[in-house]
Amino acid sequence: MRAILATATVLIFAATIVYADTVTVPNAFTNGSVADAPKVNENFTTLADESNENDARVDVLERGKFVTPYISLTNNDAGNNNTIFGKWAGQSIAVGGNDNSAFGQEALQGNTTGGANTAIGTSALYSNTTGRYNTAIGKSALYLNTTGSNNTASGYSALLKNTEGVRNTASGAEALYWSTTGSNNTANGFRALFTNTTGSNNTASGHSALYRNKTGDFNTANGVGALYFNTTGEDNTASGYQALYFNTTGKKNTASGYQALYNNQTGELNTAT
Repeated sequence: MRAILATATVLIFAATIVYADTVTVPNAFTNGSVADAPKVNENFTTLADESNENDARVDVLERGKFVTPYISLTNNDAGNNNTIFGKWAGQSIAVGGNDNSAFGQEALQGNTTGGANTAIGTSALYSNTTGRYNTAIGKSALYLNTTGSNNTASGYSALLKNTEGVRNTASGAEALYWSTTGSNNTANGFRALFTNTTGSNNTASGHSALYRNKTGDFNTANGVGALYFNTTGEDNTASGYQALYFNTTGKKNTASGYQALYNNQTGELNTAT
């Protein structure tokens, strides 16, 4: 099925760029008319020229490459089993960079030996060099990733600053935007875990959940604005709209419900339902 879909995609692109023109001769003759030599020769010249041009178009299709800087197809790089569509997409792929898929201008542009990556969108996984098993969907998703692996970013600029972090999942525009080396984080929602840098093992679900977290670990925030101001606090669980909203460095707190433990900042071991 994958091969069929890939072939169909190639043919669709080919149909929009490479095609055979209808051949029309400049002179027509009728029975009983005099065939003027120059006009006959002109017809033959036209047929020859059009035939040569169509041969060139067929050659382009057979080679699987378009003579255009905007679209490149599979196997026009040093790696194997790569599929690339887009201006400058995957242009640095070297020997060992295999099984990558790049769709969009500058997608996977810097990739060298990284393998099994999927980048869909302008500049998605732009800086990736050796990172593997990453999936980036959306403009500039995982833009600065270099060696980080097993990351999934879906949404405009999701995980944009990640460089070496691994096993992160960001779903939503600018989710985990500032995270650089943090690992094992899950952010679902617009700007969830937005300012996280090195914090790890956090889960944020909801618009701006754990928004200001930087280095805090093992926090769970479910709900819009939950644990919004948390920076270095750890082992907190907040479930509900703006639960533990003002918590900054407090640890091991559990808040469940609308604005539960809303004003807690540094307190620890609190429970509110």
